[in-house]
This record gives sequence, structure tokens and C-alpha cells, in this order.
Amino acid sequence: MRILKATRREWLSYSYQIKNRIKDPEALRTLLRLTPEEERGLEATRGVYPTAITPYYLSLMDPEDPEDPVRRQAIPRVEEVDEKIQSAGDPDPFREEGDIPGLTHRYPDRVLLVVTSVCAVYCRFCMRKRIFAQGERSRSLQEIE
Repeated sequence: MRILKATRREWLSYSYQIKNRIKDPEALRTLLRLTPEEERGLEATRGVYPTAITPYYLSLMDPEDPEDPVRRQAIPRVEEVDEKIQSAGDPDPFREEGDIPGLTHRYPDRVLLVVTSVCAVYCRFCMRKRIFAQGERSRSLQEIE
């Protein structure tokens, strides 16, 4: 709870966590010593894919181990924007098919409705990255209906 000097009540509040997400490299640098590789990853993905880490999620990271799995899941790597890797095929099961925005109808008996492009933490392996890259927004009730 020392991160951002939160009270216990604030720390346990999801709205506090969302409101205080670390979204830019400058803020992240003040809370965690970044490796040169992490610095390059943050720079390479800036403006391409968003970065956001809640204070709670940051507190789970080992500040001394850049290979910490939680840390690797949240801090960008240069490989995310590598053309060779990205052009290897689109494994995105959330790609919209059809004429209804936000609706994926991949199987005859089920659909997926994506109502928001906001996540508390943007995981670096996420297959919905292309949605997040368009900016944070939630669909209105009218759009959903």
C-alpha cells in the first residue's frame, strides 16, 4: 500500500486502482527501476499499444527481477511491434465478423459481445490488443441494444 500512499480503504477499492493506473513511462520510472530492454519496449509501443498497470498489480512485481512473470506480463517488449512476429498470422479469436460492431459470432450457438476496450492492466500477450489500440471507450446502452 506504500505505492501512491493509499489508505487501506483506497487500496481495496477497484475505482482507486483504475483511477491510479500507471499509464506512461515517466510515472512507471518513478515507481520501478526499468531495464534498458524495458525502456526500449515502452518507447517502441508508445502510440501503438497502451500500457496501464494498477498500483496493486505493480506491487506484485519483483522490483529486482526483470524476468519476474508478473512484470513481464505488464511491461512492454520491443517484440510486440516486430513486423516479422506480427505478420506471422492473426491468432485473434475476438476479431469481429459480420456487420455488428463489437459482436463476434464465431460458432453457431454462441456470440461474444465486447462492451468495453478498457482493462485495469493491459497484458502484453492479450489478443484484443487491436481493440485497445483504438483507445479506451465503452459502448453505450444504445449501441449494445
